[in-house]
This record gives sequence, structure tokens and C-alpha cells, in this order.
Amino acid sequence: MVVPSAHAATSTITEAVAPSELLASSTVTAKANAVVATNAFSLIQPSGSATLNSISVVIVDPNGSGLASSSIASISLRKESGATSNFQVGEDLAVAGAAVNNPTIGTSTTLTPSTPETIGTSTVKYYIVVTIAASPTNNHS
Repeated sequence: MVVPSAHAATSTITEAVAPSELLASSTVTAKANAVVATNAFSLIQPSGSATLNSISVVIVDPNGSGLASSSIASISLRKESGATSNFQVGEDLAVAGAAVNNPTIGTSTTLTPSTPETIGTSTVKYYIVVTIAASPTNNHS
């Protein structure tokens, strides 16, 4: 049981837009070194500010194809730059520290920014991004 401190401040971060799957199917056709946004979510703080300290994600192999961690160079968190809506690999900002190389398939992976992300009264859109390895195994989902 956690007992809150009498001095602790609380705040609520709201999903401005429900998390969304950006992939059309569970099978992704991507070339070596491709950068693929897989999911997006948007956060807002109705008043004041709060922080996003980390997120946890699980990469699954829904087709049982034998997807190996070595086929995924990294998984990372990026933030919408606002220059062009929707994911743009050359525009959207990598969140410093929030990346894991060769994430384990089927296990929770935590992406933790070096500095917590401030969530204020303006909506902030984030992307979960997978970078395919330079030499991925072919025919794995």
C-alpha cells in the first residue's frame, strides 16, 4: 500500500486522442534500415503541467514467423514536430534517451527519456518507431 504524502501534488494527463495502430496489417514489408512508425498517441494536461517519464511497449510476432530481435535495430519514441502532420522520419524529433537497441520480442521494453517529457495544455503527439536492422531475416513479420 502506498500512502500519499500530505505535500504531494497530483495531476492528470489525458489522452487527447486514443492510441492508434498505424500499421495496416500485422505483416510489415520493410527494407533494411527502414524507419517505421507503428503506433501513435497524443497527450494533454488540462491545466498546469506533468511529465511523461517512460512508456512500456511489447513487440509481438502475431504470425509466429520467428521474428528475431536481431531483425530490429531499435525501437524508439519520437515527438511530432508540427512542421508536417503525421509521421515524417526527417522532421519528427527523436526523444533523447527513449530508445532500445535490439528489443526482445514478446517482452516488455521500457523507453525512458533522458529528461522527462513535459506535458502541458497543448496536445503533444508521440510515435512509437521501429528501425529495421541492416541485415534483417527475410519473411518474418
